[in-house]
Amino acid sequence: KELSFTVAFSLLASLIVSLTVVPMLASKILETGEVKQRKRTGFSLGKMLDLFSAAILGVSNLYQRIVRYTIHHRKITILGAVVLLVASFSLMGVVGAEFFPKEDEGSFTVSIELPYGTSLEESDKIVSEIEKIIEKIPEKETITTTIGSQLNLMGGASNTSSIMVELKSVKDRSRTTEEIVSEVRKEVENIAGARITVTETSSMGGGGMGSAAAIQLEIKGDDIELLKTIGEDFQEIIKSIPGTVEVETNMVEGDPEARIKIDRKKASFYGITAYNLANVLSASIDGLKATTYKVDGDEIDVNLMLSDHVKESVENMKQILIPSPTGQMVPIGQIAEIEYGNSPSQIFRNNQVRTVQVSSQLVGRDLRSVTEDIQNRLETYSMPSGYTYNFTGQQQDMEEAFKSLGLALILSIALIYMILASQFESLIHPLTVMFSVPFALSGGLLGLFLTGRALSVPALIGFIILAGIVVNNAIVLVDYINQLRAKEYEMEEAIITATRHRFRPIMMTTLTTVLGLVPLSLGLGEGGATQAPLATVVIGGLLLSTVLTLAFIPVMYVIFDNFVQKIKSKWGKRKHRKFETKESL
Repeated sequence: KELSFTVAFSLLASLIVSLTVVPMLASKILETGEVKQRKRTGFSLGKMLDLFSAAILGVSNLYQRIVRYTIHHRKITILGAVVLLVASFSLMGVVGAEFFPKEDEGSFTVSIELPYGTSLEESDKIVSEIEKIIEKIPEKETITTTIGSQLNLMGGASNTSSIMVELKSVKDRSRTTEEIVSEVRKEVENIAGARITVTETSSMGGGGMGSAAAIQLEIKGDDIELLKTIGEDFQEIIKSIPGTVEVETNMVEGDPEARIKIDRKKASFYGITAYNLANVLSASIDGLKATTYKVDGDEIDVNLMLSDHVKESVENMKQILIPSPTGQMVPIGQIAEIEYGNSPSQIFRNNQVRTVQVSSQLVGRDLRSVTEDIQNRLETYSMPSGYTYNFTGQQQDMEEAFKSLGLALILSIALIYMILASQFESLIHPLTVMFSVPFALSGGLLGLFLTGRALSVPALIGFIILAGIVVNNAIVLVDYINQLRAKEYEMEEAIITATRHRFRPIMMTTLTTVLGLVPLSLGLGEGGATQAPLATVVIGGLLLSTVLTLAFIPVMYVIFDNFVQKIKSKWGKRKHRKFETKESL
């Protein structure tokens, strides 16, 4: 929205200045009458300008010959234009698509997960080994390490550690963050006994800040164990797709636990309930407040519990005695069994339905092509009844953004046509002008293809801007042809004269816009990669549209004008026949 306001108000200010200040300055500065051409010698700015003017004149003469040829060979011209359009629009499947271009933010995170119960000393050894690998990276700036993070609301655990690495500024290093991350991944693969993931930090990920995954897929169902199985199958399928790395699910095994399974028949024989068993276990292991000790005005709780050797093994826990209502002391092992297992540390729900998420990072491929490959593979997977999956994250954001921006592009083209129809006072000549828009769109796609950039939200914004810019050249040309036709010029003479007189201003407006966008299209500096596709689309669309508009628009003008003349001729003959019939009656 801010971009639209900036462009709109800048153009309004430019319009006011061009209608007021520019004519006044022209009357004071420009020379009047016949100006004698001074012959410049040697190397100077004036000599360079003379050479530039001569080059423009030579191209203009060549262009007029091309226009004469296209006017007399309209079928060949139209066929060539159609072939070019089809070929360029077929590039849409080649350039790929993504939500936003990946920005080199100069940071990445190494996550280390060790087996439950690993001591801090063992964790420190693994982390130190990884730190030595990172220390060898010449582009590093700061390294922040957390060993054995405590359990928290974000799902951290005591057996997990993390290393956050900040790199030098983009201008101070020769390698990208993605290249450095790939190198670190290869180095840490040889470290055994730990699950290590390396992710590039990104603030553009769907789903929030941080190292959000590019591919996010949700599986929904009721049975958490079956969801886990499906998630593992999907994880293996996504791993087999080229371009995917760090494929994982959000199903965490959780900490190992001992489960007390009471034998209700034996317990009822002694009159012991599950409630009695739970209270005795809690008091024996966690302790029970017995009294409060007061000293010097302070109150200190006194907890009683069994000695630590009871918690050293499960067998010792089985010897804990439970008093029964009959007065007997019954060991826990006599009325209950103790099993080992794991429970999920978190259960995710979406609209009250249990959900498992499979995520993946991307390397070397665009989001749309990888998503299409995953969808093709998943179509052959037999999903159980009542279980569904869908893509979320960046894929969902990209589809919604592309749909809304596509509607904005259609609306902008419709508004442009309405404005042209009101200005030309015709429905036909605006159509002639609007034929420059498809060439602009194909030129934008060609620009993305040549620069290796994918279609993204900034690129679509560039297409919307392009729709309003490219018609300017055609407007200048068609309007001048109409002026000459009003002065009784023949069709071909009017077109050739208009192309000769309007070639220089058309080239000047195109070149100034293109050259002004070249620095932005290079994607240099912080945040440059995000805006580069916009500039690339506008530059490619302007260049191709200008070249083809100058040759194709005159042809379409002739075709539409002949069509209008035929309609007027038929209408005039029909009206004349009606008049003769009326006279005879």
